[in-house]
Amino acid sequence: MVLSKIEELIELAKPDTQSLLPVILEIKKNIARKLQLDTWEKVQQRFQISYPDSLSKVVKKHPELTPAEIKLCALLTLNLDTKEIATILNLAFNSIRIARARLRKKLQLAPEKNLSAYLMTFK
Repeated sequence: MVLSKIEELIELAKPDTQSLLPVILEIKKNIARKLQLDTWEKVQQRFQISYPDSLSKVVKKHPELTPAEIKLCALLTLNLDTKEIATILNLAFNSIRIARARLRKKLQLAPEKNLSAYLMTFK
């Protein structure tokens, strides 16, 4: 809701006062980042309760994973779809789709193997 109001403010500011626009955009970016962190913390707590050792097992088998890939693994283990993950991480749908493809390649999964199902084997 706050972000949509900021979007409205951006549209209103464009014709009249271009000097306000950078400030408004920075505020929007900061709010979006804070919302993302809050959402991720809630998801992370839920994940730790449901699957306390899962990520450590994944990292033990695949130590080359980056923190972003580990976060994606956690979200996929919760059986969230790409759209839900994009919302939680405040990223574009295509960014998540590409990240999933890269993760699949890094984990050396065959095309017929389900990525989420594979990660759930670490529960």
